[in-house]
Amino acid sequence: MGLKFKTVQMIIFINEKNSLNSFVRVSIADNPIILNHAQLKQLLNSPALTNNNIYLKGGAARLAMLLYLFKGKKTDYLRDIDYAYIGSYSEYNKLFKEKFYDEIENDLNYEGENIGNYLKSRDNTLNEVLLNKDFLYFTRRSFRDYKKNILNLKAKELSIRASARTILFHIRYGSKIPSQVEFLYDERDTFEYLIVLLKAIELNLEEEYFAFCKEYFGLSHKNVYDWFGELYYYNDRVRIKEFNQSMIDFIDKLSDETFNAVLQNNEELNN
Repeated sequence: MGLKFKTVQMIIFINEKNSLNSFVRVSIADNPIILNHAQLKQLLNSPALTNNNIYLKGGAARLAMLLYLFKGKKTDYLRDIDYAYIGSYSEYNKLFKEKFYDEIENDLNYEGENIGNYLKSRDNTLNEVLLNKDFLYFTRRSFRDYKKNILNLKAKELSIRASARTILFHIRYGSKIPSQVEFLYDERDTFEYLIVLLKAIELNLEEEYFAFCKEYFGLSHKNVYDWFGELYYYNDRVRIKEFNQSMIDFIDKLSDETFNAVLQNNEELNN
């Protein structure tokens, strides 16, 4: 039996009938659960989204997908706001003239000329989603994997960055990972793991993230605070972007040495 959707417009961008690479769009106006979510409502009504070529990608699009599929029974903490410009590159270069440009400049990336290629190029199936003020876009493959609670990766071999991110995806969404996937960790190159650990702390998932890495990689650290201390020692130029309550509580439990290093490199904590 094929996958069933609500009344939607199907747009196939490759010549393979019923391919999981084909994608659908659903109307935001027909899904008040998305429209009425406080953070998404604010984003969808922002000046940036008045440009028809600017979309929300990443966490905001995944949140909308969860709300759409599970009707509020599954949700997510919205952390980073990432924008995609999809369309003419020459038009993209003119955006600096727009009033809203300064507010999103650091979070906006050019992502090619069409939605199909953007979705097809994502690193995993849960990221094959895109959102603008009118529609939520997703591939049939993404729909399948959200429903089956599976995280399928595009690359056969993961980089250190992809490994660190995928482990958090697995913990954050509870998605199963194919058994043949192998994760990488190098004690001489821990920058990406620190970046992702900081995100895990914001999400209050640091203990789960550490437990997975400790078991999988055989880490010798006693606890997540010990591990963070080592990661931060070798990557002390990293700045903490978000000081939510979870992050503040975590920092308070660090050793004096690590706490002072974090304090020295993040002036916000002195306020």
